Amino acid sequence: MRLIPEHKTKTLILADSSLYPEVSKAIGSFISFLKANGISFQTLPFQSPTPWIRDWFYTFLCHDLNNNIVFCVNSMKESYETRRMRKKIDLFQRDVLVPYLRSRGSVEYRPGINLDGGSVSYNDRICLISSKALVHNSICGYEGIRNYLDSIISDISLHIMPYPGDFTGHIDGSFRFVENTFLYDSIFDPFIDPSVYSDDFISIDLPEPPNINNAFGDYLGFILMEGKILLPSFGIPQDNEILSLFKERFRDYTIIQIPSDICITLADYTATPHCIVSQI
Repeated sequence: MRLIPEHKTKTLILADSSLYPEVSKAIGSFISFLKANGISFQTLPFQSPTPWIRDWFYTFLCHDLNNNIVFCVNSMKESYETRRMRKKIDLFQRDVLVPYLRSRGSVEYRPGINLDGGSVSYNDRICLISSKALVHNSICGYEGIRNYLDSIISDISLHIMPYPGDFTGHIDGSFRFVENTFLYDSIFDPFIDPSVYSDDFISIDLPEPPNINNAFGDYLGFILMEGKILLPSFGIPQDNEILSLFKERFRDYTIIQIPSDICITLADYTATPHCIVSQI
């Protein structure tokens, strides 16, 4: 199967609420933002037990040999300790997510491994995985993940990223792709050679969040879809600098800033706009 990168997706998928009232309010404001900008989206009836809604959806979208869209639903068996949370997520996947995707003609694939949506960042030729994924899959480790990817995805280069201080496994706020351009947080400059991942790369100086459990200033939590980039804003001067950078580097895309009140609320819960959506 071949990966479908985010820049080829056309519709955002959201849970309609969260257990956290402030996050639910931010989701409501985000939906209003999407409507106002004519962005295609679908909400599903699900009260997410955490702000990281992407994790409960699927890891990869692929095309199989018949050009069907295949979605890879991850396993929760190792990563989440609370039985009630696992049950809630399993029921959501069984009763809501999978029927919805099947109704769109998609095919389900369950690899029996935990690799949630926030643990990976990829384009159509390379996949970056959080080092925390090895902890979440302690039985199979790196080779198990490698075998899993080799079994379903062809012509892809896999990299486990050096990730000091990785406590969530959510790589999508630190390493991203826009087609073949690799974007990353400059804090990782001492640890990586960006040319390994692409000849075209951008190191971005992100503002220091007020504490480790905050995603304030994480512009890498943008949403990429066909023809559009939805860019976080935080009500600080760097918003305009990042907006200018994206408009200069990605001229084939319409760059739309997400209102700062939405992004600040999500950041307070260690989430970014990318965390609260999935895509198809």
